[in-house]
Amino acid sequence: MSDTPRNKVNILSVCEANLAHAYAKIEAVKKARKEAEDQVSAIESRHQAEMKAANLELSKIATLIQDNEREGVPTEKLEKKSSDIKDRIKMSQASHSQSVELDAAAASIKKAESELKSAEDLHEQYKARQALASGLKVAYDENAFYGAIDAPEYETLDEAVDEYVAAIPLVVSISEGLSIDMVGLWQVPHSEAPLQVDLFSEDQVAYRYNRLPKQVEWLSKFAGTEYASMPRSDETRFSVEGVVFVIGSSKPAEEAAGHKWMGEMAEFFLNKPPSIYSPDGINYHSDKGFYARSGLCYIKSEGKFYSLWSTKFPSIERVPGKVQKADRWGTMQTEDGMVPKGLQVDVSMLLESLYPAVAKRIKPAAEEFKALSKAKTPLALRLKEAIEKVGVTESTFESRGKRLSEAEITKEVGAYWEAFINSPWEGMILGDVAMIKHLCERKIETPHVWSHYLKGHYALRVRTRDHDWILAQVYCAPKHLSPKAPISPDEVVYKPNGYVKVGPCFIKVVGREK
Repeated sequence: MSDTPRNKVNILSVCEANLAHAYAKIEAVKKARKEAEDQVSAIESRHQAEMKAANLELSKIATLIQDNEREGVPTEKLEKKSSDIKDRIKMSQASHSQSVELDAAAASIKKAESELKSAEDLHEQYKARQALASGLKVAYDENAFYGAIDAPEYETLDEAVDEYVAAIPLVVSISEGLSIDMVGLWQVPHSEAPLQVDLFSEDQVAYRYNRLPKQVEWLSKFAGTEYASMPRSDETRFSVEGVVFVIGSSKPAEEAAGHKWMGEMAEFFLNKPPSIYSPDGINYHSDKGFYARSGLCYIKSEGKFYSLWSTKFPSIERVPGKVQKADRWGTMQTEDGMVPKGLQVDVSMLLESLYPAVAKRIKPAAEEFKALSKAKTPLALRLKEAIEKVGVTESTFESRGKRLSEAEITKEVGAYWEAFINSPWEGMILGDVAMIKHLCERKIETPHVWSHYLKGHYALRVRTRDHDWILAQVYCAPKHLSPKAPISPDEVVYKPNGYVKVGPCFIKVVGREK
C-alpha cells in the first residue's frame, strides 16, 4: 500500500461528464440515423427516377405501335424495343429489391434506432446518477458527517479490495494456557457479526504465546539465552504489526466489542492513517454514520464508483422546523423554517457494492487461518507475520498436571544441583549463594524441594544455622530433564545477584526469610 496520497475523483463532476457524453452520443446516433435515412431516400429516389424514365419511354413506344398499326406500317422493331424496355424494368426492380446498398442503409437505420434507445436509456441513468451525486454533495456541504463529494481513485477493483482487506482490524485471542487459538475480524465497520475463526499453524497444531510466565521472569537475567528476549509483560492486551492480541479471551471479537463496535481495542487503531476501510480513521464513535464513506472509491478501469453502504448511505433532507436567526440588532430570534435531518438513502444506482468483492477475498483467507504455515493470501500472510513474532508451534514452556515427590524432582534435576554444589569455589560466589552451597556441600543441611505447575520449575528452602531460610528457584527446560550423561562442574557459571547457570539449567537464589 503506497504512502502517496491517492488522486481524488469528484463524484458529481464524473456524473456530469457522463451525462454530457451520453447526450453527445444521442446526438451522434441521431446524426448517423439521419445520414442512413438520407441514403435510403436517395436510393429510392434514384430507382423511382429510373422507373419513371423507363415507363415514359415504354408509353411512347406503345403510342408509336398503335399509330403504325393504323397506317399498316410494320411494328416488329418497335415491339422488340418495347419488350427490351419491359425486361430492363423487371431487372431494375429485381436489382432494387436485392440492393446491397439499400440493405446496408436500412441496417444502419435499424442499428441507429437500437443505439439511440440504449443511449437514451443510459442518458436517463446518468441523469438519475447526477441527481444522486448532487444530493450527496449538498448533504456533505451541509454537514461533512453526511454525503460525499469525492472518492480515492484506484486503477482496478482488485487494487482497492487489497487495500481494504489490509486495513481490516484483527484481534487475536490468547487463552489463559497461552494458546493462540482464535482471531476476530470486522469485515465491515460496526459489523453485528464479526467473523471469528479458529487459528492453527497446521492442521490442529496451535500456536502458543512464547512469553515468560511470571513465575520464571527471572530467566530474562541470563543474557545470551533464548529467555533474555522473550516478552515478560503483564499486559493483557498488546499490538504487534498492527494486529491486536487479547490474553484470556475465548472470543476476541466479543471481548473487543463490549458496548461499542471496537470497544477497548480502538485505542490500538487510533493512530492508524485513514484508509479505504475507514476514510475518517478509526475511533470510539458508536454511530455507524461515522464510517459512511467506508469502501468509497473510484475504479478507473471500470469508470465506476463503489461503496460498502450503497443502499443505506447517510444523507440529509430538509424538513420544516425551528431555525435561529439574528435580527438587525444581533438578537437571536426563533422562527419557522427548513432544517436538515439525517436519513439513509439508496444510492446503489450511483455506487456499486464493494462488499461482494471483499467477501470473496476474505473467504479463502479465513480458510488459511486454520493452517497459517501454508498461507498465501495477503490477509493470512499479514496475520501469520504478526503471530510468528510472538508465537511458536512448540512451546518453550509446558504445564505439569501434578506435584512431584522429592525423589522425582531429584531424578529430573538432581544432577544439575549436585554439579552446582560440587563445583569449584571462585570469587563470584558470594552471600546467600555461598551459604547455600556451603551448607549443602558440607551436608550440614538438606534442601526441602517442591515442584511448580510449569514442567521443569522447582523451588527449595535451606535452613541456616541462625534459623533463617534461604530460598531458591530452579528451572530446566523439559527436554533437558533427567540427563543421562554426568554434568561437569565446568558447566557451572556464576552471575551477579544470586544467578547461577548449570549447563541448560538455571538457578536463582532469591534470598532469606525468617
